[in-house]
Amino acid sequence: MWLVALLCFLLPVMASAAPGCQASTGTGTASFGSQTSIKINSSTQNTSIANAGVACGGSLLTVLGAPGYINAVVSTTNGSKLKNAAGDTIPYQIFADQTYTYQITPGTALNYYNSTLLNLLGLTGSNNAPLPMYFRTVTGALNLSSGTYTDTVTVNWSWSICTLVSVGNLCIGPVNTGSTSSVVNLSLTIGNDCTINAPNISFGTAPLVSAFSPVTQTISVQCTKGTSYTVGLSDGSNASSGQRRMANGGNYINYEIYQGASGTTRWGSTAGQTRASGSADVNPGAGTGTSTQGFVYNSKVLTGQTTPPAGTYTDTVVISVGF
Repeated sequence: MWLVALLCFLLPVMASAAPGCQASTGTGTASFGSQTSIKINSSTQNTSIANAGVACGGSLLTVLGAPGYINAVVSTTNGSKLKNAAGDTIPYQIFADQTYTYQITPGTALNYYNSTLLNLLGLTGSNNAPLPMYFRTVTGALNLSSGTYTDTVTVNWSWSICTLVSVGNLCIGPVNTGSTSSVVNLSLTIGNDCTINAPNISFGTAPLVSAFSPVTQTISVQCTKGTSYTVGLSDGSNASSGQRRMANGGNYINYEIYQGASGTTRWGSTAGQTRASGSADVNPGAGTGTSTQGFVYNSKVLTGQTTPPAGTYTDTVVISVGF
């Protein structure tokens, strides 16, 4: 009788639902929303797309020890800049994660296939989930006209993932490979805006209303590039029948504000009383986004009224800019 000795080698393996990726969408959109031409310089705008073109799953963490990759290579139409019809641009950055840690540089592959990034994205479960992409504008001294700014991002995806890995991180199963391209259309709307610098008016102190001297000053306005606008002044908080008045309790002093250094045309808020940007005394024309335009006025306490009791008389006038 022959004795046969058999030596069996058992190779431990770890198995799970087959990890891998697949193309999931062709075209998507992501909007930064709306912001003004002034605030865009100090406030970053963020947007994202939940599905940037590929979905992966099947417990990717179980096979991360084996060689593999999920690469995204992006290119943009306008060089990572949102652009409007006038040619003005807003730079932005692209990221793989919501913490803006993993930046995707155009032309350079970003590998989503690492445990830290997958954990950040919450893609460690067994179910297929799309890979997202995040976008953030760059602040700075931007001089922008109003309008809609757009760019198109093309994402070229490629992946190679082992579907079964041994304890020694050896690939013992099929390799899931593939490639696809997707497009993300970005947009951001810039609206008109202005900054206003208006000094208070002080007539000083006088014993009689007829003794107050006129005050000549300038309201300075800086508005969005290429924008024509009008500037109006309200009748104030104490007006009566369109007559501006400063008040102290139930007593009043009538006064007016006129256009120009020595003009007699009332500066108000209704048609014919507002001032157009083209009529500015300093830098007339449409807004430039960088230059201040000055509107000179003269303000007078009206004579022909009875001097009221002594006291401090005040009023509040609202400046409005219309586009």
